[in-house]
This record gives sequence, structure tokens and C-alpha cells, in this order.
Amino acid sequence: MGRAASRVSESGTACPSIAAPSAMASSRGATRRVVGRALAVASAFAVLLGVAPAALAGGLGGYLEGEFSWSEINDHGQDRGFSASMGGIGVLWDSDVSTNDPLNFRLQFGYRLGERELDEEKDEIVNGLTLDATVGYGVLRSPAMRVWAGPSLRLNYDWYSSVGDIDIVDLGIGIGPRFGVNLHMSETLSVTGSVAYHYMYLSELIEQDGHNRTIDGPQHMVGVRIGVLWLGEDDIFEE
Repeated sequence: MGRAASRVSESGTACPSIAAPSAMASSRGATRRVVGRALAVASAFAVLLGVAPAALAGGLGGYLEGEFSWSEINDHGQDRGFSASMGGIGVLWDSDVSTNDPLNFRLQFGYRLGERELDEEKDEIVNGLTLDATVGYGVLRSPAMRVWAGPSLRLNYDWYSSVGDIDIVDLGIGIGPRFGVNLHMSETLSVTGSVAYHYMYLSELIEQDGHNRTIDGPQHMVGVRIGVLWLGEDDIFEE
């Protein structure tokens, strides 16, 4: 008989049933994993924000993000098509926020959270980390603002649990254009905003009952970010 079934003693007296501890252990393990990841993200933010902007070329700051994505993944006979809305927060560094140099390099690292609405399955709550690298060209450069555009490389790492005892990890990589503007509020502070589209290659690793399988396919992603940048001593506009 199963673990949850009542045991019968040698004298024929029924003993109380013993509930299987696997569900509780699985829940505790999932909680520890989420807490560990959250602490790792918080530690990374603390280290990056603790770096003095004056010690860096360019500018250092933070951003907020709103993101929408969709996919029509249908692999191995399983429909995992979805649409998702997510919000995020992160840190960013830009090599040339207010200078007159034509090129700038922007690096952004963040955490995001949102809901994924699947076409054929129950909706899922998704947590993830993102890394975004952009090479921009300043199409308009002045003491008041900088308007730039360029190719952007995006990396995503997401994790969540689906219906039942199923753990899923997503890995995504993609490229696309990013358009942005920096508004210089003072010699040491700029407000920045950007919009981007990425065509992603998404790979899902699904673990269920000790068995692993992968589902791959394309993903389309549109995101808007707004943030602030504290400028280093050398990030100044010169004619």
C-alpha cells in the first residue's frame, strides 16, 4: 500500500496514516531556492550601486522597466505558446551619457517579475534576471540632450513552477534595435529613457518527476525603460 495508507498492526489495530513528507520537503526546497536567488540579486545590486560614479568613465544609475512578450512555441507535440507582461528594476552603466563622442556602450543588469498567460496551460508567475548590452550611436548630441540608437544584445534567465510538481527554467538570447534619449538635468545627473525590440531564441528546461526535457522556439519582446544616471567627472559635453 502507499505511504498515505493506514498501517495495520500485528494485533489488527489500525494505526494512524502517515502523510508523505515529499510535498512539504519540495515546498521548503522551492522556498529556499527563491530566497537564495533573491539574496543573490540584492547582493549584486548593492555591490554595483556601491561603486562611486566618479570612479568610472561615463555614468552609473538605475532603471525601471515595463515589458511585453509573446511566443508560439510548439515543440515535441506540446503547445507552450504564451503572452507575458512583466515589470523590472535594475542597474545600468553608460560609457558616454552627455559627451560629444558619437559612440556609447550601455550595459544593464536587472531583475524582473510578471505573469505568463499560456495558450493551452495554466498561467504562470515568472521571476528572472536580464543582461542587456547596447552599442549606441548619438544621432543628436547637445549640452541639453543626447539621442542615440543601436543594436542591443539581450540575455534572459527565468525560473518558475508550473501546474503540479513541475520546475521550469528558461534561457533566452536575442538581438534587436534599441532607441534612447538622455536628458541632462545638471552637470552630474541625467534622466534616460529607451525602447527596444528583441527577437529571442528561447529554450525551456522542464523537470517533472525526475525527468528532463527541453522545448525550443522563438520569442518576440518589446520593452520600455526609464532611469537616472549619475555622471562621472569626465562625462561632460565638449564642442
